[in-house]
Amino acid sequence: MEKYSEWMDKGTGIKPFIPVSATNRSNVALGIWILKAVLLLPLVLIWAVLRAVGLGTPLGRWLLQLLVGFEYQVSVDGVKKRDLSTRHLPQRGRVYLANFASPLDGLAAAVVSAVPVLLLVPRGDTLYQFSPWQLGWFALSGALDIPAGQPKLDAAAAASSGCALFVFAEGTTSAGRGILPFELGDPVLAQLSHDADGIYTASFRLSQSDLATPVPTGLWAYLGRLATRGVQYHCRIQGPFSKGTTSELRQALAKGEGFMLLGKNLDLKAKRGFLQTWQPSTGR
Repeated sequence: MEKYSEWMDKGTGIKPFIPVSATNRSNVALGIWILKAVLLLPLVLIWAVLRAVGLGTPLGRWLLQLLVGFEYQVSVDGVKKRDLSTRHLPQRGRVYLANFASPLDGLAAAVVSAVPVLLLVPRGDTLYQFSPWQLGWFALSGALDIPAGQPKLDAAAAASSGCALFVFAEGTTSAGRGILPFELGDPVLAQLSHDADGIYTASFRLSQSDLATPVPTGLWAYLGRLATRGVQYHCRIQGPFSKGTTSELRQALAKGEGFMLLGKNLDLKAKRGFLQTWQPSTGR
């Protein structure tokens, strides 16, 4: 790992682009998972249709529970657990800055929300719109280059979409231990905060660190990991923040789940350089 010291955060010692080694997958467990997926496919298709019209969240939660043992907890600052209700969950017209580590993050955002969601990945002054499935493929690819033809959305249109907006502000995935520098620019943030009903942070933490995909990961290899363990998320929502800068909101996002703030040199450009030298056979 010494050869990758160039991509280590000097303050924390975290190497955000090196994945956690995954345990050996069970072919039997993967086979059982595939059988379940085939049997549940009709319901998955029904859920996809319902989700497109803003319905189907309970069905989606049930399917994720059956397929990958998906469990989640949500905490909202200032709200006691016993008082938590759907009105405290992500709502239409609000912007949630979220961290990005896993192909499952888009699904997690959809599951914890009380309304339809819009998933956005920034590149400077441009926002790109993703579905949960598209975001999953993007994360499996290493989340570097925006796929050709990915829809762009300006901040005003996003704010008036009638959805809860999740902006994966780092713009790419990490190993899930710290918060990378934001790809989201202050001008876009200002437009979003002007036209939206509040800026919040949504800090997602996976209990299984080897489900993060900071580097390109094969679909079957990833499904093998999911087949041998459940998926547990914790999401902490903070806000609203008024007229915050990206720097201030980045600190709040890190604080939400006890993440570390990583150096400004460990950005998307640095990850691109890292992946040019990454050798999975020696690094995993």
